[in-house]
Amino acid sequence: MFNCQNDEIVYDCLSRRIDHFNLILNNKVKLSTIVDKADKKDCELNTQQTILILNRMQYLRFMYLFTLEKSGENDAFNFRSCCKKAIEKMNGNGASLLNKHQVLMRWNRTFRINEKFPHPNTNIQNGYIYIPSFFKVFPEIKEMIQN
Repeated sequence: MFNCQNDEIVYDCLSRRIDHFNLILNNKVKLSTIVDKADKKDCELNTQQTILILNRMQYLRFMYLFTLEKSGENDAFNFRSCCKKAIEKMNGNGASLLNKHQVLMRWNRTFRINEKFPHPNTNIQNGYIYIPSFFKVFPEIKEMIQN
């Protein structure tokens, strides 16, 4: 369910992810560390994409916190209820990005593969970086604009 590293137990895995999310929220670690391909040239996140990833990260963070809380109470906790509780918490804080627990579960499945979110831009996610034909003909202009 969480795809922990090596012999890591679930509690340690979720605690480590929560700590990493907290470092990002406190600007001690770059956001690009949890977004696939965001650290490559011409693949940086724009403001809207940054907000989207931060919101997804917050939803997962609350879901992980509630999972740790519930799993400590008994071994037969309901993961779905942790997702629903995280959504209620975020929506209560003013973020209304989603209202279905299935979406949050899908984000967890995607994130747990290599502990990164896919890039919000599907072209970049699929390895295609659009360069206007004008810049293909005159690449020196692109460099002048960037500098």
